[in-house]
Amino acid sequence: MSPSLSSRLGPSPHLHLLQEGSFSHEAALLLQQQIPDLVLEFHQRIIDAWSRLGQGHAVLLPVENAGSGPVKQHLELLRQADDRRVAGEVRLCVDMRAGGKAGTDLRSVTHVHSHRQALLQCNQFLQNRDRLPALEECVAEDSTAQALQRVTNLSHIALGTRSAIEMHGLVDLQGESVANLPPQQNVTQFLVVVPNGETHAVQPERRYHALFLRPEKDVPGVLATILGIIKSMRVNLQSFHSLRSNGGRRAFYMETDGSTSTPGEVRCMAQSLANSAAVASLDWVGSWDDIAFSPEYQSAAASDGEGPPAVLGQDRLDCSLRYHSFRFRTHDKPGVLCDVLQPLSPMGVNLLELDSVTRGEKQYDFMATVDAGKGERGRFEAIAGLLHHHPALQEIEWMHSRSVPPVLGRYSVSDPWFVGQVTSRFMEHLVRADESLPPGLVSALQLPESGQNAIGMKDALLADPDLYRRQEILAEMVLASSEASEPQLAAEIPA
Repeated sequence: MSPSLSSRLGPSPHLHLLQEGSFSHEAALLLQQQIPDLVLEFHQRIIDAWSRLGQGHAVLLPVENAGSGPVKQHLELLRQADDRRVAGEVRLCVDMRAGGKAGTDLRSVTHVHSHRQALLQCNQFLQNRDRLPALEECVAEDSTAQALQRVTNLSHIALGTRSAIEMHGLVDLQGESVANLPPQQNVTQFLVVVPNGETHAVQPERRYHALFLRPEKDVPGVLATILGIIKSMRVNLQSFHSLRSNGGRRAFYMETDGSTSTPGEVRCMAQSLANSAAVASLDWVGSWDDIAFSPEYQSAAASDGEGPPAVLGQDRLDCSLRYHSFRFRTHDKPGVLCDVLQPLSPMGVNLLELDSVTRGEKQYDFMATVDAGKGERGRFEAIAGLLHHHPALQEIEWMHSRSVPPVLGRYSVSDPWFVGQVTSRFMEHLVRADESLPPGLVSALQLPESGQNAIGMKDALLADPDLYRRQEILAEMVLASSEASEPQLAAEIPA
C-alpha cells in the first residue's frame, strides 16, 4: 500500500467500524498491518460508526459482497452525506462459519442469527432442509459479531467469523465455510471513508473513482449517452448499481477504473458528464489508489470472448406486445454495457429499468425492462435478433412480455424502503378485508408462523436472490391493494 491512504487519514488516525470479531474487524486488521498506528474503534451499529465521520474520523463501510451483492442501505448513507470522501478500500475474503454451543445438532436448530448480508451469502446452506429440517426463522442482526451473542441454547446458531465464534465460547459446527461461494471467491468490498477536506471534483491522477449520477429524464438513449461518454474516454466501468432517488426516480452508483486511460481522459470524462444534457445531478464521492487485499485473494477470471450469446426463454418473448423484461450477461470488456444498450434508442425503444445482479466479485448480470413503443412488431423483432447475435453478450434470457407497463415502475425491488412500503400496505389491506395471508404467498416466501406479517414478508423478499421473482410477488401485492379501492400506492409508482 502506498503512503497515500496513510496521509489522507492524518496523524493519529482513528477508524470507526462494526463490532470486534466482525468481518469489518478482519478488514480493519488488514489496514492496520499497513498503518500500524491506526486506532480501531468499535460500534454496535454502522450508523453509530458513521456518525463519527462528522467528528473528523474515518469510517470503514462495507458496500458489496461477491455473493449477496451491494449493501444498498450503506450506499444510501454515502449518497446522502455531504462531508465525506472515499480514500481507499479493502477487499476481504470472507470465511463464513456456523457457530453454536457444544453439542448442537443442526437437525434441531430452529433459529439462525446473522447480519442480513451474511444470511444472503449463505442462503443455499439455510435452505437445505436435509441439513436444517427444523429451521423456523433467520434473524437479521446489526452485525455478525452481535449475532453470536444471541446463541443462548442448542436450538440457536449464528453465522460469523471463526475468531468471534471462539471469542464467545462457541464451536465451529461445520468445520468449513457455509457460504455459497468458497472464501477466496466470497469477497466483500469495504470503503475507507474520510471527512472531505478536498474538492468534490474527480482526482484524475488516481486510478479508482466513485460517483452517484441521476439521469436528466427518462427518454430513449439517456443512459446509453452517459455510458458512451465513459467508454469514449477508455475508462472501465467496474461497478454499476441502481438506487431509488427522490420521488422514485433512478439514480446510479458507479465505480470506474482508469488504468486503461490517461489522467487527461479521466478529466475530460468528468467534464463531459458535468456538461451533458443527459445528466441531472453528478456527485463524485472519491478517487483513490489504495486497495488492501486478503492474502488468499484471487481476482475473478474475466470472460473476454465474443458472441453469439446463449439465448434462453425465447418462448416467453412476444414481439407483438409493448413491454419486455430480460436478463443479460456481457463479456468483461470496457464499454460493453454501452454497446448493448446503444442500438435501442435509434429504434425508438426506451429503457425503463436497469439493475445489476451480482454473480461474483465485480461481475454482474443485468436485469432490464424496455418499452418498445407503439411501433410495428417487426421493429422489436429486429432488436431481439440483434441482441441474439450481439458479440458483447455471453447470455440473454427473456423473462416477460406485457401489453401494460410494469406496475412497479422505476422503483428498485432491492430497496428496503420500497419493499417495506409495499408489504405494509398489503398487510393493511388484508386486515381491513379480514383476510389472512394467501397460502400460496406463505409457501412461496417460506414464511414461518412468526414471520407472517409485513416485516416477515419484507425480510423474506429481500433475502430472495431472484429479482424477477421478487418483482412478480411485489407487483401482485400492489395490484391486490389497489383493486381493493386503495389506489394510492399504485398511483405513486410511475409507469
